[in-house]
Amino acid sequence: MVFREVPSRPEARSEARARLDGAMRRPRRGRQRFPALLAAAVVALSVVVVPMMVARWQPNAAAQALERIASLEGTVLPELDSGSVIYREYRELRRDERVDLASGNRYTIVLELQVEEWISSDLSRRRLDTVDSVSFASEDDRIAWVAAGRPSLPESGDVVESLLTPGELDYIAEELVPNNPSSLDEALGNGSLGVRSQDGPGVFLLIGDLLAQGNLGQDQRMALLDVASDLDGIELVGTVTDPTGRLGLALSVEDGPVETELIFDEASGDLLASVTRDARGEFWTAYLATDVVQVPPGDPTAG
Repeated sequence: MVFREVPSRPEARSEARARLDGAMRRPRRGRQRFPALLAAAVVALSVVVVPMMVARWQPNAAAQALERIASLEGTVLPELDSGSVIYREYRELRRDERVDLASGNRYTIVLELQVEEWISSDLSRRRLDTVDSVSFASEDDRIAWVAAGRPSLPESGDVVESLLTPGELDYIAEELVPNNPSSLDEALGNGSLGVRSQDGPGVFLLIGDLLAQGNLGQDQRMALLDVASDLDGIELVGTVTDPTGRLGLALSVEDGPVETELIFDEASGDLLASVTRDARGEFWTAYLATDVVQVPPGDPTAG
């Protein structure tokens, strides 16, 4: 393109200044709001885009929270000696699905329990379940129970004692839990560390089960939290109240209608509770105490 030379005129500068002065004195009209609106749109767009760009490059909040929890020591139990056992106390809201053999009717009751366990070095266990409350999972479950002839149900105050051998419980020996995240991830998926559903919420719940055992070392604990940070859909929920009223930091994994939430003590890093929600409601376990205690000679759990 060839630009034609424009001859200069001495009066051009003064004419331009006059036009500019006139524009500045001209009253503003509605149609002249376009530049202002355009500027506002640009600002609004920047308000949306900039945070999105920042969030895109910001490290994952859930992974950061789990890394901080892993840096805390948590409760470390001493080695078991002769006559000592691991003592655990927790509360749980449990669904108990039942079937009446005579009629074939199925119904589900919801039990709130106070649980105490004494676990010996060979992983045999004495367990006491104290029933706090009993209810039906839904009105349909109550109707099915009535149709089945009203079979007996647990009652508040009932205490059930169980003596379990190592093969009968879901308590995993420390030496079976890898401290390498890759090996641990594989073990969590193949069922060798307990049976849960293999979706994200199920694996997250299994991680909570293992963290709550109280018999794992710090390296295994860190590996579990490392695997958790890589689960699809892991999210930082924030500070919540657990089922027993304690404040803690919650993280969750959701897959369709199922969500598992783990709640951690922000000071110690210990697991306070696990909560699972699905289309039928929720069930949970709140961990109250884990310690090493002495048992009398002759006790079934004495090491």
